[in-house]
Amino acid sequence: MEIIRKEEVQTLTIRLFSPAIKLPEVLGGIYGEIAGLVTQKGLSFTGAPFVLYRNMDMENLDIEAGFPVAGTLEAAGRVKPSKLPSGEMATALHTGSYDSMEGTYNALTAFVKDKGRETEDFMYEEYLNSPDEVKKEELQTKIYFYLK
Repeated sequence: MEIIRKEEVQTLTIRLFSPAIKLPEVLGGIYGEIAGLVTQKGLSFTGAPFVLYRNMDMENLDIEAGFPVAGTLEAAGRVKPSKLPSGEMATALHTGSYDSMEGTYNALTAFVKDKGRETEDFMYEEYLNSPDEVKKEELQTKIYFYLK
């Protein structure tokens, strides 16, 4: 765990509300839709897929999911150009299934508190590999808490 500063990142995303339990199917569709558009428009990915969580209401998550991309970004249907905000953030790498992330979240929350810092109301996860590529115990998710 560490505190870092990241610059703003240009993205293509889809923003919607979803219960946490439906995220696997929702995200698969979002990533497929955006990847198809990126290919069609001749753009290129500049990073891993992510989800920006604007709240933590597990019954009605406000999410913005997508990819960092390079090129001229235009809206196409529900796919919109957006940005991951710049800022100072605490980060941790979680290795293992998505179902086991609570421990990493708790450790990162304690780390932030121990540093005497507070988090913003939004955060994001970056998915460094896919359950289609590796076993669930080998999944890697980078968690970012924006700091006040």
